[in-house]
Amino acid sequence: MSLVIAFIGAHGAAMGGDTREVITRGDKIPTDTLEHELYSGKIVTDEALMQRAHELSVLLTIRDDKRKITRRGGILVGEVSEAEGVSPKKGDSMQRRGYVLTEYQW
Repeated sequence: MSLVIAFIGAHGAAMGGDTREVITRGDKIPTDTLEHELYSGKIVTDEALMQRAHELSVLLTIRDDKRKITRRGGILVGEVSEAEGVSPKKGDSMQRRGYVLTEYQW
């Protein structure tokens, strides 16, 4: 689950996002089970997440330094991605982007 939010006002714009990235590797059914339990709120701590992943034989990579917001000229770009299960080919990923203009010019 990723969070990117934006505010657009009369004098500018701001965008912020979380820095967590959770990557899962394993068979589809156990991975789907783990993701469902995590995103439904059943798993609430990192320790519980690691324990449940071990029980389901799902490998996890967790990092807290993912950069989801960039500035391209006068445009803020928020981007999150999801891998596998979102497209027909294994290993494919899908990116979602939001764009915000920081300055409005007539």
